[in-house]
Amino acid sequence: MHSPTSSNLQYPRILFSVGLACLTIFLLLAVESLAAEPKEIRLPVTRDTWLSNAGNESKGANGGASRLKLKSIQELSLIDFDFASLRGHAISRARLYLKRASDIPIDRITLSTLAADWVEGTAQNYEIVDGQSTFSHRIYPNELWNDGDITSVSLGSGGTQWHSLTPREEAEGWMVFDVPVSLVEACTAGLSHGWLIMDDTGSTWKRDGESFDFQLFPNRTVFSKDSNRANAPYLLVETTPGVAAPSPPSPTNVTWVPPTGSEPRTKLTWKTDSDSAMGCEATVDGKPLSKFFIRSTDKSPRKSPRPYAIVVDPFNPPWSWQEDHRITLVAVNRDGKRSDPVSIDWKGRPNAVPSPTAEQLRMSLVKTNELQQSKKAQDAEALWSQAESIGKSRFTWVHPLDQFVAPTAELIPSQRTDYLAKNIYWDASQGLIRLDGSRGDWIGVQLAIQSPVAPKLQWKAVLPPGWRCELYQVDYIPSGERWLPDPLMPIDTSKMSDTKVALPLSDRSPNLGAWLLELYIPDGEIPGTKGMDLQVESDGKSRTLKVEVQVRSALTPKEMRFLPEMNCYDLPANELDYYRMAHRHRVVLNRVPYFQNGRMASGLAPDMASTGWDWSKWDARFEKYFTGEAFADLPRGKVPMDCFYLPMHENWPLPINEHYNGSYWADEAFTEEYRAAWVQAVQACEAHIREKGWLQTRFHVFLNNKVDFKKRGWSRGSSPWLLDEPANFQDYLALRYFGRAFAEGLSTSVRDSNLFYRCDVSRPQWQRTTLDGLMRYNVVSQTAFRQYRRLVLDRKCADDQLVMIYGSANPLGTNNVQTLAWAWDSWLRGGDGILPWQTIGTAKSWEGPDECSLFYPNRSGDQAHAGQPIPSVRLKAYCYAQQDVERLQAALAGEQSNADIKTIDRYRWGESILQVLPLASRRAEIGGYTEDAGWSDYGAISPETMEHWRRALPVD
Repeated sequence: MHSPTSSNLQYPRILFSVGLACLTIFLLLAVESLAAEPKEIRLPVTRDTWLSNAGNESKGANGGASRLKLKSIQELSLIDFDFASLRGHAISRARLYLKRASDIPIDRITLSTLAADWVEGTAQNYEIVDGQSTFSHRIYPNELWNDGDITSVSLGSGGTQWHSLTPREEAEGWMVFDVPVSLVEACTAGLSHGWLIMDDTGSTWKRDGESFDFQLFPNRTVFSKDSNRANAPYLLVETTPGVAAPSPPSPTNVTWVPPTGSEPRTKLTWKTDSDSAMGCEATVDGKPLSKFFIRSTDKSPRKSPRPYAIVVDPFNPPWSWQEDHRITLVAVNRDGKRSDPVSIDWKGRPNAVPSPTAEQLRMSLVKTNELQQSKKAQDAEALWSQAESIGKSRFTWVHPLDQFVAPTAELIPSQRTDYLAKNIYWDASQGLIRLDGSRGDWIGVQLAIQSPVAPKLQWKAVLPPGWRCELYQVDYIPSGERWLPDPLMPIDTSKMSDTKVALPLSDRSPNLGAWLLELYIPDGEIPGTKGMDLQVESDGKSRTLKVEVQVRSALTPKEMRFLPEMNCYDLPANELDYYRMAHRHRVVLNRVPYFQNGRMASGLAPDMASTGWDWSKWDARFEKYFTGEAFADLPRGKVPMDCFYLPMHENWPLPINEHYNGSYWADEAFTEEYRAAWVQAVQACEAHIREKGWLQTRFHVFLNNKVDFKKRGWSRGSSPWLLDEPANFQDYLALRYFGRAFAEGLSTSVRDSNLFYRCDVSRPQWQRTTLDGLMRYNVVSQTAFRQYRRLVLDRKCADDQLVMIYGSANPLGTNNVQTLAWAWDSWLRGGDGILPWQTIGTAKSWEGPDECSLFYPNRSGDQAHAGQPIPSVRLKAYCYAQQDVERLQAALAGEQSNADIKTIDRYRWGESILQVLPLASRRAEIGGYTEDAGWSDYGAISPETMEHWRRALPVD
């Protein structure tokens, strides 16, 4: 036999090796193929709780409850999963599974990221337990959710994102929600601490003809992790393992941005590569800064590089002002990897602006505190015993907003015993009246007399050129056994320099009289002290008094920079007189042109003919207000009306019911024809306004109507939503629908148009980002402005908004200084105007106290003032308040002209003033309204006190 050769032995070995290699490659490819297939990971819920926004429940916790409640803005839940286990995976899809624990369907929910961590706890039934998270506190009772409640770290605030989701119903009550990958990645990166979950359908209804069955806040619940494992929420995530993402590039363009006109707060800004970075984190001197302060300034989903900012807000600063700090920034990717850090230094600044104005007010406050603490008069008799005598009469001069109640002659507010003998206006020992005003101001003083006969007044010389004089008799409104002063009956002063003008006594107060004397200082007047003589005669005796007017160098501009807007819903036939009266009093009257049932008021919309829009009648009625011709002879001259409502609303230009399909969601509720007509209406209005050149008036597109009125019958209200004072997400979504149609109709950007999309919002914390880039006239309730001021001002600065603070005028018989304090407080906190919600009185306003009657109609039977509207003392308060804010702005401008504007911004300056002045208010309700706007009660501040503060402002 032959032995095998070596070559024969090698051949099968080679074949075996090749086969083995092929098999290995095949197996590797198979494994790789299997690995490349989407992998489904199930994440059980790790913690959850539900929070309540209802009264004292906001302090309670429910971390141990077996249910999670979803009740729109009233009750919501927090939920979390083990997102860290997803790092290293590319997420392609995510589905949230919730099982209904109630029979009420869930149409939509919102998921939002959370910019702060939270404590689940074990409480149930709204137990108030220290150390657990509640609606009001991140950790009860000592730590808020940054500057407020849970909404400050969710729903678009504090750098968070949100999405509204519609479920798919599965068997046994399970609902499946497709979750945007970005929400999962935010948690995986550590930029979100789980999710907030809430119901979007806050109100439901059924309609049967005129019958309308409305239900607010249905109780929707789902099972929590504390029910049982089979019913607990879970998340299914489809992932694909990929190459581990490298650390993202470091932030770039890190710089400090000084205050500007539209953003009067310092900002730290930078950019990141959004393709590799999910977000950013910051430390201050090595300590983590809350994610709440780190916000992207561009909402585009894939904007790259993405801009970020930290706003250094003096009311809620991210670090202490006065100390040096090192701010360090890092970018974070979806796996939680951090970039190399980038640092920038903050140089310490004074805790408050070293403001001469603040120092002047501090000194004034010492004096006014002494006056306030003086012994009060025991009663009216003791008070009047100190008044000056003239014959058998006693008289005094006091603040225009002081009130003498008939028939008792008591004073509102109460004052010290010698107040009628000596106050900031009047020194009886010298027979001297002291007034103070800027050029362009109206200034006033009130004469009060206890006398059985009517007194007389006369200037002893002709007033200087350009000065004006007005005189009013204070009339009274019955209130039980008392008569409250408010209406002001004009008295002819055209011959007051030649003859004595008789001052009539009111038939409602025969032995007590009060009269308001006002002077207008022309804007061309030379600053300095002006002397005049005024003769008073009563009971056959006369006195010549000296009047000194201190004219300040500051100029109150004819164009108002702070708007007291007098909202109303109807006007008498002589509307021109009302608009002129408003203009004269430095307020703007604005009438909503339609009613709750959708009916357009006669003549307040252009005619829509088959051949096109006919503006002829509308122009003939309103053009004079937009050119200023209607006001040419008034002190402010031909300054056009500041704002005016256009007719667009849900029932115009097309009727809503013919184009509405009954959906809760406006973005799917209307025909294309309906939306196109809305867009065309905006286009037509803008084109006509531009053609006419009416560019100084802000024309408002405003939706005022409420679903509440449908409760009386479907046709009693035209809106299926709360478009005024929205509450639920469906309401805000409806405002967004109309806002987007508005923006589409403009030929310019929203910022560049003098057409303003206006919304009245009493709950800005639930607005989310629905109106971003759309709303530029933001009317917010005074309570919400105080509570969510940072949020409101962030939106104001981002969208160049005007922020108006709305409420009610103070009721008759309360301290009239409230309006002055409200205006000061609102402007110093960043507002641009104040707005009482209703201002036009009716014939019934003469029969009893009507807080809404800032303008009275002529009283029946009064021939002397036939056809004229009658101003109120409280209307005068808005005039003085507007001028006060102009003086505040002049004081700020004076300081800015002598300092680096980068170190003095409006908000820091306002904060320095608020630290001095006791402008603390409480919300008071009048009652009788579905949603009472309330009024601000600033307590014991007297009119004299605020006059001291006004005169202390350095404006010379």
